Amino acid sequence: MKFRTSITRILLLKFSVNHSIADKKEYITGYFRLFLATMMRFTAIIFLFLVFRICVSAQSRQERNELMKLVEERQELFDSYSASLKKKSGFFGQKTKNDLRATHDRLKNIVEVDNKIMARLRQLLDYSKFEKQTMSYDVNQYAEQLKNYERNQDTLVKQLAQLEKEKAKLTNSISRRSSWIYFLLGIFCSWIFYRIHRKYFAGGA
Repeated sequence: MKFRTSITRILLLKFSVNHSIADKKEYITGYFRLFLATMMRFTAIIFLFLVFRICVSAQSRQERNELMKLVEERQELFDSYSASLKKKSGFFGQKTKNDLRATHDRLKNIVEVDNKIMARLRQLLDYSKFEKQTMSYDVNQYAEQLKNYERNQDTLVKQLAQLEKEKAKLTNSISRRSSWIYFLLGIFCSWIFYRIHRKYFAGGA
């Protein structure tokens, strides 16, 4: 409400300020235009940030889907590994070299999938940290920009109040001068009327 009132006062000032303070009026108008341009730039920054967040979120969802696939793959490998531990193909119920090789291969595959899962988890953690840092940085940056806008607005309001005071002083000064001019003009007209009356009417008598 305060900002809207300030805008209205600026627009009204454009038509009400005397020509004697036109320079200050142009300065305030230019300052206000700069303020509007900055607000538009700030809106564009917010829009770009939201688009960027959507892209990052989409990439993050893709990473999560791949992580879930790796977890399912590891579960299948672990089930196969568990089954291979129970397998004994020897003549006397003993494990053969092939059984041990198969168990070793399944365990190796599980380790490889675990490495992939850890890599995906690190990427998701980096995304999470990046989003938090970006959000914190942007919030702080936007808060600072809003403080600057509020300071600029307060400056405009103070300048408007100063201009209104100068306008009131100028109006009072013009009013006093006008009164003196009318007073002196009245005395002059009275003197002219007295001279004319004395010259034509007093002489005829």
